[in-house]
This record gives sequence, structure tokens and C-alpha cells, in this order.
Amino acid sequence: MADDINIWKMSEQKYFRETLGYIFQNYALIEDQTVSYNLGLVNKNREQQLEVLSAVHLPVDLLNRKIFELSGGQAQRIAIARLLLKKPKIILADEPTGALDAETGQEIIDLLLSLSNDETYVIFATHDPNVYQCVDEVIHISDLRY
Repeated sequence: MADDINIWKMSEQKYFRETLGYIFQNYALIEDQTVSYNLGLVNKNREQQLEVLSAVHLPVDLLNRKIFELSGGQAQRIAIARLLLKKPKIILADEPTGALDAETGQEIIDLLLSLSNDETYVIFATHDPNVYQCVDEVIHISDLRY
């Protein structure tokens, strides 16, 4: 249950569209399109796009830049901004710091953890020990028994 919604009774399509959000190590952005285009896949409202850029500490002039022109940290923040526009209840972050330097990686961890609250769950899949120190619980897959 997330936010008193029984996800087991949802259709798979509704679950993926409305409840679950992903952040991938490779950002899953359309490289030859602009930031605005990528954000617009979730929400075309320009004002809300500007708000999420501010929330991820990026300047608004990036809206018209192509993804391939951005640094790894900027691209990862755009992926997070896109996620903010979606407002999922559950966020799966797959190696969100894997391609980033230590400082940018910590900023991304802090940003993702700031999204975690009573209404939103953030789940990291990572090998990064810096993440282990920042989260409430660590589950080692190798320790699980079936």
C-alpha cells in the first residue's frame, strides 16, 4: 500500500503510469532533443517545467539545450526534474550516481532523499557505499534467502 492505494488491485498500465517512477544510470532521456521536449513528455506546462528546474538547481536557460550538450550531472538532474513532474508515489533509482563524480553524486543522493516523505518512497539499487550511509535501511540482495 502506498498512500492508502492498494497497488495490487491496480491495472499494470495505471500502476506504471501513475504510481511508479524510474531514474536510470543512463538517464533515459532523448539525447537529440531539448530539455523542454524531454520534460514535456510528462508535462508540457512551461511554468511547471521552470519550477522543477529550479528545484533541481538548474538554470532555466537549459530548457532549449539538447541533452547531449549537458554534463552527466545536469542530465541526471533533468531526469529527476522529469520525475518531479510525474509525481510518483514510488521512485526506483537504478545506480543514480554510477556515472557521476563524488560531489555530484552526493548532490543527487541528497536531492532524491529530499523527495522521500510520508507520501513518496525512494528505493535505491546501487553499489555506492555513500548511499548506504544516507538511507534508512540497506538490504543486501546476496543476503536474501528464498
